[in-house]
Amino acid sequence: MTDIAKIRTGKVKGTMNSNNLSDYYYNHSFMERLRKRLPEILPNTYCIVAIDIEHFRLFNKLYGRSSGDEVIRYIYTCLKQSALEYDGIDAYLGGDNFVAFLPDDDEVLNRIRQKIVKKLSKWNNTSAFFPLFGVYTIKDTTVLPELMYDHAMLALSYAEEDYKWHICRYTIEMESSLEEEVYLLAAIEEGLEKEEFTFFAQPQCNIATGQIVGAEALVRWQKPDGEVLLPGGFIPVLEKNKMIDQLDRYVWEKVCQWLKGWIDQGYSPVPISINVSRIDIFEMDVPKYIFSLLEKYQIPEYLIKIEITESAYTENNNRISHAVNTLRNRGLVVMMDDFGCGYSSLNMLKNIPVDVLKLDMRFLQFKEEEKQKSANILEAIVNMAGLLHLPIVVEGVENESQEKFVQKLGCRYIQGFYYYKPLPIKKFEELLRDKRQIDTQGLVYKQVEPMHIREFIDTNFVSDSMLNNVLGPVVFFEVLGGDIKVIRVNEQYFRMIGEQHFEEDIQREFLKRIPEEERCAFHRMIEKAFENPVLGADGMIHLLREGEQKMSVYTKVFYLREREGYRQYYCSLMDISRVI
Repeated sequence: MTDIAKIRTGKVKGTMNSNNLSDYYYNHSFMERLRKRLPEILPNTYCIVAIDIEHFRLFNKLYGRSSGDEVIRYIYTCLKQSALEYDGIDAYLGGDNFVAFLPDDDEVLNRIRQKIVKKLSKWNNTSAFFPLFGVYTIKDTTVLPELMYDHAMLALSYAEEDYKWHICRYTIEMESSLEEEVYLLAAIEEGLEKEEFTFFAQPQCNIATGQIVGAEALVRWQKPDGEVLLPGGFIPVLEKNKMIDQLDRYVWEKVCQWLKGWIDQGYSPVPISINVSRIDIFEMDVPKYIFSLLEKYQIPEYLIKIEITESAYTENNNRISHAVNTLRNRGLVVMMDDFGCGYSSLNMLKNIPVDVLKLDMRFLQFKEEEKQKSANILEAIVNMAGLLHLPIVVEGVENESQEKFVQKLGCRYIQGFYYYKPLPIKKFEELLRDKRQIDTQGLVYKQVEPMHIREFIDTNFVSDSMLNNVLGPVVFFEVLGGDIKVIRVNEQYFRMIGEQHFEEDIQREFLKRIPEEERCAFHRMIEKAFENPVLGADGMIHLLREGEQKMSVYTKVFYLREREGYRQYYCSLMDISRVI
């Protein structure tokens, strides 16, 4: 592992991006010039700025060393011009590392940043590459220049967290945070060497049968004292320091080792999905590494599924596409994780081939007033996946209402605490020993899908008169307080109640057709429909036909929207008098 303390305090000397850049300044020259200038300035007027390009090594790999040199020269020129304009000092330290002594002015720094961003925009798909600025305000001119630079470098390590400007200013609190981070990274390195890391398996289930169709491998850190750390306790620091690929490779191999051992014992495993991050794809040849594991442990391709987050697809489309295609061509299933949480999902699917979509229940945790809108968006995603014949796994399902909701939308597979928490391997093996718990078909697209009413409405599939017969008697009404007012009915409704025309007094007589002793129950049905706009509410009531003839009616009510203070509802009616 790289010594993170050296990186984060700026003590690793960069190498030149290219030999023909060797005439640029070095660290020693900068420090000597700065030492001479410090007595001449007032406190809080100047700053030390450390600059580098996020993922610059990958930029070189993707666009070539000559493009990288072009960027370096441009940044050098920008800093040189600014140093001349503001009586500052600039230096190139090798690689993509720069330092400058400039006025402590946000406007000055932003101008430099904007110039670099504009230059980087020359290359396509450069959303992953942007300048990072670490700023140390010189409050005490007697501080050693080397220490000032260390502080600027420490601030630089936090600049990536500023998603808008990527500029971070040094604070004293960063020192203690750095100390904790260095300690944690050292502990992680030791934990990997001692094989303290393992994986738990969270089953993915068929929503109709409850059977297990696969599982996701989720890393855990089992400390020697028995404590089990969740990923949130160590993943962020590894991602921040671009070291997550080391842990991922470790987990991938552990999964293959377990599959090999389980097969050797004579059991049939279910497919296990492993997580691949954008850093993994940028840092190594992911397909080549995974293929080597499959060959090493003699694992069939269908037993390993690859989960790549949707956000990774936006980083560099061509690189992701190549990795995905290579994996799929070998026979591995590729799943797009966290689908729907980003902004490019609907558009990217036509360009990025995937086999399965994973929806996170975080997408479904909407506010009360946004329920219908969120449900409509989710339904659109599910319908689109259906058009592409892509199975959907909904993860994070924690209760029965969530399960019913996603099942109503036509989702076939779920993963979440409602069925199983992430399980230690021994407990997972206990489940797999019972063959009745296993669905050997795996994740498949359900070929026979229910036809949605919208397919009737939005096409010329049926005539209006046929659609009336399909729907049966329908009433649209609105409610304000306890008052129910009919606003629209269809021909089937008139036939059922024995009326011939829509009269004004019918608007307020709908409730009167319900026996007085049942009206409270009907109001409760309306409230239940409002509380659950997707599933609605149903029940049996009695309605009075013309002539006071009572009939038994199965009723289903759906809340539609609120307009000018009135809640509007759809109500379907079915005369069941003859069958009860």
